[in-house]
Amino acid sequence: MLISSLFIIITCDNAHLPDGRYVAENDKGIYWRKNLNDEGGCSSDEDYGVDINRNFDFKWADKDGASNDPCDSDYHGPSPESEPETKAVSQYARDLFPEGQRRSDPLNQAAGEDTMGMYIDIHASGGYIYFPWGHENKRSPDDDALQALGRKIQFYNNYDLWAPGSPDFQYTAAGDASDYMYGALSTASFGLELGEDFYESCNNFPEIVRINLPGLLYATKISKQPFSLVKGPDIVDMSVPSPTLSLFSGEIVVSVQASDSQRAAGQSTGDQGVSSVQLYLDVHPDDYQLGRDTTWMMTLKGTNSDVYTFETEINFDAAEIAVPSQRITSGRHILYAQAKDSDGYKGPVSSLFFDAEKTDTSSPTPRPSRFPSRFPTRFPTRFPTRFPTRLPTAPPITPTKAPITPVPISKTSSTPTKLPSNQVRNTSHALFMFTLIYLYHMHSLYRTSQLRTLQVLQ
Repeated sequence: MLISSLFIIITCDNAHLPDGRYVAENDKGIYWRKNLNDEGGCSSDEDYGVDINRNFDFKWADKDGASNDPCDSDYHGPSPESEPETKAVSQYARDLFPEGQRRSDPLNQAAGEDTMGMYIDIHASGGYIYFPWGHENKRSPDDDALQALGRKIQFYNNYDLWAPGSPDFQYTAAGDASDYMYGALSTASFGLELGEDFYESCNNFPEIVRINLPGLLYATKISKQPFSLVKGPDIVDMSVPSPTLSLFSGEIVVSVQASDSQRAAGQSTGDQGVSSVQLYLDVHPDDYQLGRDTTWMMTLKGTNSDVYTFETEINFDAAEIAVPSQRITSGRHILYAQAKDSDGYKGPVSSLFFDAEKTDTSSPTPRPSRFPSRFPTRFPTRFPTRFPTRLPTAPPITPTKAPITPVPISKTSSTPTKLPSNQVRNTSHALFMFTLIYLYHMHSLYRTSQLRTLQVLQ
């Protein structure tokens, strides 16, 4: 994921950056959720400010989804993006999400299954998953994909779905970030209301992370094409008999279990069977090139309810490897798997590591010398010697007219060798997010930024 996705994290943007946060932390009794803009006309010292999450420029001030009273907690502000916090986040998102994928009629036109990127809004509290539309209790043009996304996140955290048309739809929110990202910028978006309290106890954070981190990682996997990949089957288990492979045995059996419905919770996008699973060695499916990389179509071994089991036995010494020079070598390798359902939808990619190592410890047989010697030598010498030498000894040189001054030659240079840029190892930088994640698939941009970073560090 760190190779194929770009993570952008904005912390504490909603009301608490930086001024509202001071009030929220020092006067907990008023449950402060706005910024500290005191120019809206509210005279109360405990109620002024603008609700940043009602200030975005999509369905701003629409119907009853926000208040026009400056003293209300959900006051939408004097105009769309009137607040610097809203304007900064909106402009940053406009610069990141491709302008070409935006729709002219977002209320009635689907975003398209090739749309890239995802926005995740993280709030507290209540234990809810919400997604567009939020400004009214109405399903969006991409409701089938967003409903599938909500249910697959729900599989991990068991939160209630604050979804259009569902009994747990709480209230409307006009001008909020989630509707803006999906409606104005055509990216998939959803939000989480974490925990049980506005001021969550620190003792509860480990459990909150445990149940929510897998769902966030799932969202990362589908961020390249979220409206399409979320409809495909999931790899629910992937294994090899041992994480270590002997290079001398040359065989490994890979087992994969896939399901289209296990994590979809009755959503129609999960009604299909799993038609195939493709396996890749050391190359992500998005980077696969026919004839240059190695892949296998796995064999269906059986089904159990809605779970399909596939297996493949790989012989790394056989001609199955696409390019002979790329045959398995000692070290760590990655196997990638991607399933496809009977409607042709591919699901997110899953992977696992395995290590290949040499296990033969027998000593090599020394090569014979051309002539016998009293002691064996590693390499044959042209003439026998009493004691072995690594290299032939040159005959002594007799000085002629002028003595020859020998020039000492050091075996190693004191100047360190600088590796060429194409041999510098790529590095991955992991960012742990807890407030806001924007996921966008920019494979080549991310790799380029890594190399630039390395050059600066050097």
